[in-house]
Amino acid sequence: MHYVLIALSFLFAAQPSPPADANGLSISATSTIQLPADQIQFNININAEAESPQKAYELHQKREAALVKMLDEYNISEKDIRFQPISINKNSYNRLENEEPTFETRQSVQVTLKDFDAYEDIQIGLIENNFDNFNGRFASTKSEEGQDEALRKVVQKAKAKAQIIADEAGVALGEVTNISYNINQPRPYAQQSSALKAQSDSGSLLKYDQTVSISATISMEFDILIGNS
Repeated sequence: MHYVLIALSFLFAAQPSPPADANGLSISATSTIQLPADQIQFNININAEAESPQKAYELHQKREAALVKMLDEYNISEKDIRFQPISINKNSYNRLENEEPTFETRQSVQVTLKDFDAYEDIQIGLIENNFDNFNGRFASTKSEEGQDEALRKVVQKAKAKAQIIADEAGVALGEVTNISYNINQPRPYAQQSSALKAQSDSGSLLKYDQTVSISATISMEFDILIGNS
């Protein structure tokens, strides 16, 4: 029994213990910047439904031609138009027992518009040509620069927060040991009323300046050195 106790005591004594002067500090921060919205990303879904694939495709072609005509009328550049190939699917959902299935087409198109007035006019044209699935969001040509700026600001913010905590805790801030980050570009919102600027008398909300919000979130881990502040 004495030999067993001696052996166990040796094992416990041999376990390495973490250094008394090293610990970690985790910091999270978020920074948001606003960019002027100078584009609209217009998403348009072309779709048609008929009792046969051929008729559905023919109807789809008519709507596609109507869209192409509108884009030509407003001189939309080819580089500002992106689209996916057309797809045709058999639709047998929500049908009565004696009803024949129909066939549906679908094609997504994204158009970048720099003329906000054209956005409203094209929407009216789409409705007149029986389009029922389209939407738009504001964007900025300075988006990439904005993301870099948001990252710079959020890193500075996280480092400043870490330094405040270290100073108040009476410890020294060590090296950064881990970093993770994320960039988010949510939907834009109108600027404050003091900054609103009327561009037309049409009564449209598009006459107000818009901003695109870009947020960066970061998590940083620092070594802290106790007793070395």
